Amino acid sequence: MKSYVFMTSANYSGSTLLSFLLDCHPQIASVGELHGPTRGLNMETYACSCGTRLVDCAFWLEVQRQMADRSMPFDFGNFETEYFYHIDRGFWEKALLYPFRWKSLNSLKDIFFQLEGRRISEVARVTDRCVTMAEIVTSIKGADHFFDASKSVIKPKYLSKRSDINLKVIVVIRDGRGFLCSYIKRKRNAPYEQAVKTWAVARRRTEIILSQYIEADNILRVRYEDFCSDSEKTLRNIYDFIGVEYFPLTMPVDVTNHHIVGNKMRKKEIHEISLDERWKRDLSGKQLATFDEIAGATNRAYGYA
Repeated sequence: MKSYVFMTSANYSGSTLLSFLLDCHPQIASVGELHGPTRGLNMETYACSCGTRLVDCAFWLEVQRQMADRSMPFDFGNFETEYFYHIDRGFWEKALLYPFRWKSLNSLKDIFFQLEGRRISEVARVTDRCVTMAEIVTSIKGADHFFDASKSVIKPKYLSKRSDINLKVIVVIRDGRGFLCSYIKRKRNAPYEQAVKTWAVARRRTEIILSQYIEADNILRVRYEDFCSDSEKTLRNIYDFIGVEYFPLTMPVDVTNHHIVGNKMRKKEIHEISLDERWKRDLSGKQLATFDEIAGATNRAYGYA
């Protein structure tokens, strides 16, 4: 595996779409979000994008077999590729995963957890599973580069500590009002103020991680709006960043030729790439004002007026 390409972004920023498009390239392999199906879903009915139940899919059964060969049992309902996924995160888990603004404090925190041992060992175990799965998936598909669309804020930090991988990070940025509109559409009558706060905090934490742990040459920033408006140009930039030759995109994309896990889009044939700016029409004045009060400064820092 020549490189591990990690995508970090907010939800509703095109991670599943980008996974399919990059998986079309013969030198890039992706299964979408490496953390696997959302916790609590019924594995008896959950399907791979190929259309087969995940537990019956020949590709995923081969992943399971090769993981077992490396003494890493693999459960379709829990890939064990998320930090502290199996427990409720307490104070110390959150302290380990979430960064301070100041690098010196983060360095002291890292020393403390190295001495404490137990929690950092769990982080190392999960990171090792991520890298192992990436190696297995690229090998099965005969590719050179792995694309992980997990979107995690913290995972790039711990992947960057692995000397055996070449980590590259793609940061997909979407206007936060688009995120809010998609959130309200899916959550209906759920309160949205906390979601906006979480969006803003996650963006700030992402920038801290990138600035303190990832070399600038290993970061590519992609605007969701540019990607949807001119996908060919954006894909060329991504290919150049990864280090692969241009591969022409052919529509429609038949999702059954891939093995992507993630949201419901994984089961829909992709006929076109269109820009979703329904927030301009659908968000009320009150919703826009609330967003601006909570997260407007963060949104403007990304160039959104």
